[in-house]
Amino acid sequence: MKIMYLNLYCGVKEEERFQKVVEFINKCKPDILGLSELNNWDKDSLAKLKRFKKLTSFREHIFCKARTGFNMGIFSNKKVLGSKILTEGMWHGAILAKFKEGNEEIELVLTHLSPENEDFRLKEIELIKNNLDTNKKIILMGDLNSLSHQDDYNQTELLMKMKRLSIKKFGTEKIRFDAIKKIQNIGFIDSLKLFTNKFEYSVPTKYNKDFSHFTKLRLDYIFVTNALKKDVVNTQILRDKETNNTSDHFPVLIEINPS
Repeated sequence: MKIMYLNLYCGVKEEERFQKVVEFINKCKPDILGLSELNNWDKDSLAKLKRFKKLTSFREHIFCKARTGFNMGIFSNKKVLGSKILTEGMWHGAILAKFKEGNEEIELVLTHLSPENEDFRLKEIELIKNNLDTNKKIILMGDLNSLSHQDDYNQTELLMKMKRLSIKKFGTEKIRFDAIKKIQNIGFIDSLKLFTNKFEYSVPTKYNKDFSHFTKLRLDYIFVTNALKKDVVNTQILRDKETNNTSDHFPVLIEINPS
């Protein structure tokens, strides 16, 4: 079972890039796809979303209309057993969904945490936590706009660059790792770190348009609960010539084989 996450950058305004995204998804063939920054995909009765769904042949979708306009969507070829949308108290929002895979029930959380600061992101994680039972098999994925203490950053150099560019989203007097630590403390495991200790970045790409992607950073994650850990076959950030020009973030892919 392949599950992929990708931040699309402002709804893929360019038709050529939209076609590139469709081609990439059709080549990878994920069973479940989480997308963020579906800006304007709600217009004209979800016209762009419906077009994307038709071109990629996904059977089901769940859409989260964010108050910021940075909408999210889950597209699936697995049966959706239920879903819940969170927007109250969230910067953008979150989608909580349940799927059936064989005899197993898998829960999936797609979110795009606040770009503002770590304190707001901690509140968002608390809201998500209150809607979960982390003893179950759950995947949490998205652009978390946060740095991990498990990644090998030169913190002094990173902080100097941030101050020079007036970037405060990762801290001011020191680099903050609170959000990712909180996710791990509530029962989630960073699935990428099950397969590599090497630093793997998810921004910037060659397409990059975001000034806050000022150096190599990992902002996009896929976490799993301990109950799902043994079922994870692989997790990777897909960085190649194609994905370098698909969006301003690289996609993240997890493969699981529920037992």
